[in-house]
Amino acid sequence: LARPASGSAARAPKEWAPVARRLLDERFKENGAILLRGLPLATRMDFSEFYLALGYEPVVYHGIASRKEVAPGVFTTNLALPHRTIMMHNDLVHDPVVAEHVFLFCEAPPSAGAGGETPIARNADWAAWLGEEVVDRFRRRGLLRRLHSPSAANEPTSPRTWQRRFQTDDPREVEALCRELSESLEWHADGGLTTERTVPVFRERYGE
Repeated sequence: LARPASGSAARAPKEWAPVARRLLDERFKENGAILLRGLPLATRMDFSEFYLALGYEPVVYHGIASRKEVAPGVFTTNLALPHRTIMMHNDLVHDPVVAEHVFLFCEAPPSAGAGGETPIARNADWAAWLGEEVVDRFRRRGLLRRLHSPSAANEPTSPRTWQRRFQTDDPREVEALCRELSESLEWHADGGLTTERTVPVFRERYGE
C-alpha cells in the first residue's frame, strides 16, 4: 500500500505519474502488486490521464472477454454474465506479448453485498497447488487454443463475437492481427470465425 504523504499539495492526475512510476519500477518485482491510495482519481478520464502519463507501452486489447473502451487506454471489466464469478486467470496470457502490468481502477464502488472484489493470486502458488503430476501432463502434451467467434450480424447480443473480440468490424484487420499472432483462421459461411494456435503452457517471469 502506498499513498501521498500527509499535507502533499493537490496535483493533476498526470503530475503524480512520475512518482508512481518510480515506486512501481522499484517495488513491483519484490511485491507483485501495489495498491495506490489517495491520488486525485475520481473518474475514468482521471485514470486515463494518470495511466497514460506513466509511460508504459500499452498492449492493444483483442481478448475474448466482452469489454468496452470508455477512455483512452481504459476498458471496462468483462461485461458478459455479470452474475457469474470469474475465476483466477491471467489476462491475455495466450498472446505472444503478455502485459507486464495490469492496472485496475474502481470508478463506482458496488453497493453493499454486491460483490465486485478483484482478488490477486501468485502463479507459483497455484502451480504448487495443482501438483507436479498435473503440471507435468501439461508440460508433455502442450496446449492448443481453438476458439469460435460468431458474427455480430447473426448474434448481435453475444459477448463472444469476433467484432468484440478484435475490437474491429473489418475482417482484413482481423486477418492481419492473426498473422501477427501466428494464428490460423477459418471464416465460415454464416460470417463466424474460428481461430487456432499453439500457446505456451508456461512462462517464466522474475525467475519463477
